[in-house]
Amino acid sequence: MEKCMGIIVGRFQVPHLGWYPGYKTLLSCVARESDKVLILLGESTNPNQDNPLSFGHRRDMLAEEYPEFDVAQVRDMSDDNKWVHNLDAVINNKLVSFALHNAVVTRARLYGGMESFLTMYHQHGGRFPATLLPTKTGVGGVNLDINRRIESEQRSSVDMRVGLIQAWRDRKEAA
Repeated sequence: MEKCMGIIVGRFQVPHLGWYPGYKTLLSCVARESDKVLILLGESTNPNQDNPLSFGHRRDMLAEEYPEFDVAQVRDMSDDNKWVHNLDAVINNKLVSFALHNAVVTRARLYGGMESFLTMYHQHGGRFPATLLPTKTGVGGVNLDINRRIESEQRSSVDMRVGLIQAWRDRKEAA
């Protein structure tokens, strides 16, 4: 029996998945078409304005709504060829582990939207098949929307204050 592992590569640098229907549509679509879902979170070397949330924060956020999904990280690299080669190695390791654990032959399929990594992936020798999902799953403009939403919803809570203190402490330690 053959099973399919659906793979999503992304950053998911958002405070809450519910704020972005495109993300939830993407995740639901891949879950429907796959026996197992693997989300590979892009991880930059250092946190910055575009990547403020750590792998752990994003993994926990995804686990809140999708505990059955497997979440792992894939390191950013400036060389696209090396990044694609590394991505394929991570996927292959996950496939082997899943196949051994379930005693089945497993195949992988990558999923992404119009603004995703898929075109670059295949241009640089990516070996796994991919499906380009309809634009309704697109998450274009998410960063702009995050900033607008955060600015309009200024809050003060214990969690917010702890997060701000932690962010400044992390920034100081990274310097």
